[in-house]
Amino acid sequence: MAEKPKPPTTWLVWVQGLKGPNPQLWYDDGGRFVGPSEIVVLQRNELPSPQSEFHLDTLATLYPLEQEAA
Repeated sequence: MAEKPKPPTTWLVWVQGLKGPNPQLWYDDGGRFVGPSEIVVLQRNELPSPQSEFHLDTLATLYPLEQEAA
């Protein structure tokens, strides 16, 4: 009996946008990230399976961008 394929891992990724940090959802299909390649990634958080269905605003509150100490 064949194994069921593992669903893609979902990540909350903070990227540098034109107006500052911007949260996005990216997916890992097992070997590579599926997302834009020319973006500066500031932080990424792997999401537990149930949270992958949460609204982006909720996830940004749960996983705020950690500011680097000056």
